[in-house]
Amino acid sequence: MGEPKRFQEYTFLEAAPAMLRAGLTNESELRELVAEMARVANDDNVMVAQAKKVQVWARR
Repeated sequence: MGEPKRFQEYTFLEAAPAMLRAGLTNESELRELVAEMARVANDDNVMVAQAKKVQVWARR
């Protein structure tokens, strides 16, 4: 409950400018997706869970 449920929304918002530049979405779709994420975060009847994070190191 609370702010932790908004992690995905905040992460999505951080990536939004790059997604727009890459042409992966548009402003209208972004607004719609963010509104739905906020709705889910504010709904106490919806549980949000995330998978374990895996860290990867790579070299080019």
